Amino acid sequence: MNRLHKISITIVRRFFLTAGTALVIAGILLTGCGAMKYQNWGVFKASDDARNSFESYTFDPAYNYYSSGPDAHPIAVLGIKKGLRLEPADLWKKVKKPEQLKDMITGMESYLRSMNHPAWGFTIVDKNNQQIGIWYSIPKATTAVIEKSDGSVVIYTPDIETYMKLEKEI
Repeated sequence: MNRLHKISITIVRRFFLTAGTALVIAGILLTGCGAMKYQNWGVFKASDDARNSFESYTFDPAYNYYSSGPDAHPIAVLGIKKGLRLEPADLWKKVKKPEQLKDMITGMESYLRSMNHPAWGFTIVDKNNQQIGIWYSIPKATTAVIEKSDGSVVIYTPDIETYMKLEKEI
């Protein structure tokens, strides 16, 4: 009986060792697959340089500028490096002139100041940690950045209710 007991304990140990090893390997594989899902995602990084660029109304020729929200006080203003195509393009309004950018920034700042919220500047950085754009909004208004292999960048507009939510907080 003692020998049978030792054999069954050995079998149970091997089973748990094998099952545990299989679970660890499965976890590693699933984590790797999950990370692959986000391998083409860019990020927003708070940036004084981007903030200063917008607040000085700099219309940098290296960028194409776009806005989201009302023209009088956009929710966000975006500068994306020329050579990249912005998607979905129909959600963004192209800013064509430096005067238009200045009017939008002053309107946004005035509107946000009335709600006691400052606008922030962000750089948009790709998966290789290279800057591909600049962004100006309240911190809550950032969104996802997805790079596609065809040279386009998917940047969704911020939540259309961003300002309404801020007003409710006051």
